[in-house]
Amino acid sequence: FHHRYGNTLDRGNLANIGHHRLLAGFTRILAALGDFLAPGGHIAITVRPWREHSELIDLPAQIIACGQRAGLIPAERCVALLARATDTELIARGSFFQRDFVRKQRDAGLPLHLIAHEDVIIFRTPSSEETPQHQ
Repeated sequence: FHHRYGNTLDRGNLANIGHHRLLAGFTRILAALGDFLAPGGHIAITVRPWREHSELIDLPAQIIACGQRAGLIPAERCVALLARATDTELIARGSFFQRDFVRKQRDAGLPLHLIAHEDVIIFRTPSSEETPQHQ
């Protein structure tokens, strides 16, 4: 039942700002990575779709767009299943927040499914051949 990401008034926490500001903040973070990655270097990010007012938001695709605006090149998009493996089956293991949200929506009559995966997005920086030379 303790399901908060800290103080909801903390505007320094990206979880507490609006969607457009979240994406702008993520773009700034990705752009700053250029100072830490070698030309052709890679970074992996995990991000999952989420629901806003029961509508599924393709946040992974939006993060790919943020990376492109930041000058990164999308190299791959994979799926990481959130599950526990037994000898005979996989058991979906959505987050507490997902389970709580889906349970409440089902109780209200909306038959939602649990999001049981995250997207793994691999970006790379432009190689030295792809980077424009400054004079």
